[in-house]
Amino acid sequence: MAARRDKRARQVRREEKVLPSYAGRRYTVLALFVMAAAALVWRAVDQQILEKDFLQSEGADRYLDEVEVPAHRGLITDRRGDVLALSTPVDSIAASPRVLGTDIEQLLVLAKALEMDAEELRGKLVRYSQRHFVYLKRRLPPAEAAHVMDVAKANGIQGVHIEREY
Repeated sequence: MAARRDKRARQVRREEKVLPSYAGRRYTVLALFVMAAAALVWRAVDQQILEKDFLQSEGADRYLDEVEVPAHRGLITDRRGDVLALSTPVDSIAASPRVLGTDIEQLLVLAKALEMDAEELRGKLVRYSQRHFVYLKRRLPPAEAAHVMDVAKANGIQGVHIEREY
């Protein structure tokens, strides 16, 4: 019986043991979560209200861009199928002034093919000598532009090319 009492006494003592209080830890963790939530709310308010205009302009500068894409338009016809309008391809002769240079003999040949004054052509090339691109003559029929390119190739003139437009 004594053994039973001792066993019972030990059980009572175990039950009397005070469990540790985690109140301090609980409040610390709660405070950390509240501070983290407050920081997130503050950052959201800061970005969406206070810095809205700045951030929108930065985004627009980085992602919005206008690019002109020339397209060949098809035929525009009336209800009977008669052509009202169509795109006609034209070529422009362009050059790289740095590559072409101002050699007067080459410029005379090129000016004759372009039906331009040689001094006018030379002046244009000198004026735009620091650039990599300049139009020499615009909106030529494709056959005429091909003739100019044939003359340029036959005379070894470098830096002249065709730009297709519609």
